[in-house]
Amino acid sequence: MGPQADWPAALRGAIDLILPSQAQIVLFWGPQFVAFYNDAYAPTIGAKHPAAMGRPAVEHWGELWDDLHSLLHRVLARGETVAARDRPFQINRHGHLEQVFFDISYSPIREADARVAGVLCVVSETTDRVRAAQALAASEVHLRELHEQGRMAQEAGGVNVFQLDIQRDCVYASPGFCRLFGLPEQAVIPSSQIEALRAPHDPLDPGDEMSTHVERLSGDAPLVVEFPILRANDGARRWVARRAEIVRDEQGRPVLMRGVVQDVTERHASRRALEALNATLEQRVEQRTRERDRLWRLATDVMVITRLDGRVEAVNPAWHALLGWSEDEMVGRPILELVAPEDRQFSAVQLDRMAEGQVLTRFENRWLHKDGSQRTLSWSAVPHEGFIHAVGRDVTAARESEQRLRHSQKMEAIGQLTGGIAHDFNNMLQGITGALEVMRRRVAKGQVDDLQRFMDSATQSASRAASLVQRLLAFSRRQSLDLRAVDVNALIGSMEELMTRTLGEQIRLQLHLAEDARAAFGDESQLESAILNLAINARDAMPHGGELHLSTSNVQLGEAEVRHIDGLRPGPYLAIAVRDTGTGMPADVLAQAFDPFFTTKPLGQGTGLGLSMIYGFAQQAGGHARIDSAPGQGTTVTLLLPHAPEADALPVAPATPAQPSALPQGQGEVVLVVEDDPGVRLLVLELLHEMGYATLQAADGRAALPILRSDTRIDLLVSDVGLPGVNGRQLAEIARLHRPELRVLFMTGYSEYATHRAQFLGPGMEMISKPFRVDEIAHRIRDMLSPARAISATR
Repeated sequence: MGPQADWPAALRGAIDLILPSQAQIVLFWGPQFVAFYNDAYAPTIGAKHPAAMGRPAVEHWGELWDDLHSLLHRVLARGETVAARDRPFQINRHGHLEQVFFDISYSPIREADARVAGVLCVVSETTDRVRAAQALAASEVHLRELHEQGRMAQEAGGVNVFQLDIQRDCVYASPGFCRLFGLPEQAVIPSSQIEALRAPHDPLDPGDEMSTHVERLSGDAPLVVEFPILRANDGARRWVARRAEIVRDEQGRPVLMRGVVQDVTERHASRRALEALNATLEQRVEQRTRERDRLWRLATDVMVITRLDGRVEAVNPAWHALLGWSEDEMVGRPILELVAPEDRQFSAVQLDRMAEGQVLTRFENRWLHKDGSQRTLSWSAVPHEGFIHAVGRDVTAARESEQRLRHSQKMEAIGQLTGGIAHDFNNMLQGITGALEVMRRRVAKGQVDDLQRFMDSATQSASRAASLVQRLLAFSRRQSLDLRAVDVNALIGSMEELMTRTLGEQIRLQLHLAEDARAAFGDESQLESAILNLAINARDAMPHGGELHLSTSNVQLGEAEVRHIDGLRPGPYLAIAVRDTGTGMPADVLAQAFDPFFTTKPLGQGTGLGLSMIYGFAQQAGGHARIDSAPGQGTTVTLLLPHAPEADALPVAPATPAQPSALPQGQGEVVLVVEDDPGVRLLVLELLHEMGYATLQAADGRAALPILRSDTRIDLLVSDVGLPGVNGRQLAEIARLHRPELRVLFMTGYSEYATHRAQFLGPGMEMISKPFRVDEIAHRIRDMLSPARAISATR
């Protein structure tokens, strides 16, 4: 079975349930039916214990394997539940083969994927009861035969018949009657002589309450009675059964009793043994019931029995102590009503799984206390004979401690993030401010011939700063995304040549794209950047060459798969996997791979924001990212993006051609610029003047409102999103009340309202992210005001 830590959860949970149980339980696990059993079961297999523990069943149950295997196979292969009473088995448990009888209930144990992996056998040996019942039945048959023989013998003057003359108080006996009582064979016997043979009842063996002396029989006495005697010749104690009938005279008075007597000592002994066994069994049941009731009453864990539909049958007192609900308030109530609403759907799924016969272990959910608070419980539950038996442990304090630990770790990560940002930004600002200072000094001296390299250095530092901000927004899931349907297969196909060049000759690129891959819902440019980033990381992990496998596939995630992933919902997803054959990651590195500013690359070769940016992008798009890696085994990074509706599927846009260096010129159109940052406002206004546009300006939304409400011509509104007071989106809505067809270009450095562009933008609205290049905003403005796209503005 391997180390216990690697055992399946279903196996560990089942063993946790059977070990403390007082019932006789054995668990056969896996295709070899490896045996696990509790102390109560050990005596039923005798000398096989303890060697049978943890071994395949065929090794120690060989003499009955053909019989036992057929039962186990029905449960393991077909998922059936097998039950029987007094089922016979031929077993060698004391050095010889013997027939034994058991009440059995064999039920399937299922793993999380519903596959049957084991057979739970609850048994109770009934050999003594069956044998006693068989003996009693045989005696009853024998007695009936003797009665019939006596009747025939009586009619023919047989061997064990008698006739009592009530008036003369004497018995006319057959030879068989005399031998039964140990008397000399004689035709007539005084009744007193027979009475003297009757033995006193043993207080421990009272016999039949209907027993009576033969000569005391009256017309109202029973005709069939049993009584003990001490035989006259040897004093042996025997039990006698008598069957008789009464003969009356014309006045109805009894004058004769005639009948037959039989020795029923063996049958009586069997019956008494059965009664004693039943009494012992009742005592055992009562004792176990008392133990169970004591555990039920005193346990601090909550215990509940429900029907398969979840309706409560019984709860222990711990419910009131832990959650405030009394037994009267619980019984008959659907159990899911007390589950916290956010956990109710997932709990219903687990209830359905148990109704199908699956054992549940270490399942956690939150419950409503009567005072309105919540408690977290961890459950183990077993379905049995139409009911679900469950035990729940309060883990609220443990989970709160884990949350505090996670918060502490999060604060530590924020500290690392802050330090990393300060380090990188100070370097980038130094590159910008230093270059500007040098250019200022040279301009003051009239040395303007060598300024280009300082301008290039400042521009490069500013671009690095913009890239860092974009990555931080991606990591924090606050970047502005243009979410739409993306044909991922087509996107990867368009990137194949670029990735091949990037990877180099030592690395072979393999594409495994599912033909039925659905369109994903995401930002095409961010996805392209993420895939390229992962390819570069994979290349760096294969310094001596290798293979990079890029694949797509449709996956369906259920409640169980998304249970512990924040923000991920059940449903269909497209999986994009990037797998390399490189060095892999040890566990400590894997645990930090998505942390910001964590990198294993040498100083200056990476900021450590690449994977965190990819993770943030996937999360913001409604998906997830995960890493699987081990040293020497390579690394696989999988992006999960939700499926896009079929109607929204779009082809991959062709690459944007390089823009010409000359700025496009306007035709005197009027542009209103609303920007609260003076430097940015100055830059945009200067650019518009250079392009030939007339301009209006406002420092915030409130200053812009009078202009928008006036009759002044305005062809385009260029506004920052994050304005103080009235934000850019609100300003656009107000403007559209007076100018319904006014086009709007939003500028954003960051706004929590603009993270999903499709939801933020209305008709005739576009967005550009800061920092933007001069030629980029120039062409965007020209495109929005071009005759093919422009719409008449209300003046």
